[in-house]
Amino acid sequence: MSTYTGYTRARAEANAKYNLKTYQQEMFKLRTDEDAEIVASIEAAKAKGISKREWLRELFYGQTKL
Repeated sequence: MSTYTGYTRARAEANAKYNLKTYQQEMFKLRTDEDAEIVASIEAAKAKGISKREWLRELFYGQTKL
């Protein structure tokens, strides 16, 4: 019977390598007044249970209008 030894350094390194090759994180700020319609659209999507990633994809591909 094996005993769990916790999150190992090797696992952390493997996860970091996977994340580096798989994901790219973007971050930006929106202005409250100038970008109010964008903020409202994001909030409407959140209320419908749509993630920000899905919202952006829908916006990019023009599938729906929120």
